[in-house]
Amino acid sequence: MIFRDYDLAAGETLEPPQIIWERRDRYAIIAFLILSINKKTDADDLKRLGFFMGITEEDEKSDANDYEEDNNSAKGLIVRKAIICEGNLFLDKISQNENYYDCLIDELCCVIEGHDGCGIGNGYAVNSKNGKRVELKGDANRLFQYFDLVIHDDNYSENHKRFFQHLARKWGVDKSALSILESSSKTLGEINRKREEIQKSEMPHRAAVSAFAELDVQENEAREKLDKLGVGQNQLNDNLAKRLSLITSSLVSAGYLSAEDLREEEEIHDQLENDVPPSLIDKIGDGIVDGICKIGELICAPFDRLSGI
Repeated sequence: MIFRDYDLAAGETLEPPQIIWERRDRYAIIAFLILSINKKTDADDLKRLGFFMGITEEDEKSDANDYEEDNNSAKGLIVRKAIICEGNLFLDKISQNENYYDCLIDELCCVIEGHDGCGIGNGYAVNSKNGKRVELKGDANRLFQYFDLVIHDDNYSENHKRFFQHLARKWGVDKSALSILESSSKTLGEINRKREEIQKSEMPHRAAVSAFAELDVQENEAREKLDKLGVGQNQLNDNLAKRLSLITSSLVSAGYLSAEDLREEEEIHDQLENDVPPSLIDKIGDGIVDGICKIGELICAPFDRLSGI
């Protein structure tokens, strides 16, 4: 994001300063539009926008006014604040328009094509050597990130679907791929919800291990479809790392894992933070499940003997 407070051509100070969006800002503005399809954004939506922009909970606690050139966290907070402020001004202007959705689509086209006559902010930075604005590129992976913003909401609507269809046409993603992105995002969201329920429940350990393993199978099936579209391998790494952390933290608190076990888990996390091949991810995942099952058997064995199983 660039603040332009002086017009060199006219030799005049600009008051208020103009806000010129850079490429990454334009992706965040599209996220804002998606979150605003049915209503003006609320606090929960703004947190999602921050997550999309890579703003962490720790960043949220920092002082966004403490701006320094090398402080990416502060810059991210400032950019989000500007998008929200300018975006809400735009929504206020079109809120009474009976063609509200069409206004959002028009703004989407401005964001992608880089038109000066945008409704959010004052324009877009030139990001090419010949001084021309470059159309904002996108693909299936980018669409998948946008689906995750709203797909799990009760208010996911036909307008959302139409918006994604329009975005897919702009970025050359065909209908069959779009359908896979939508269904896979729903499936993975439901899987994550079930994992959290299992974690919070008082389910016996052996049953929990079995339930986790079944969810792993379902996730792998969904991921295989996404892999064919070149989508989400990094997200898979993140989910696997989070799942491993979720399970091991419970076992540690119960006294079932030692310091050596934890060191092995940290090594796996280190591997997952890098772009490892899918084949290695599968092996790591299988090893995690196998290891957890063995731990579960050790835990349950005394009780099994007592019950005569």
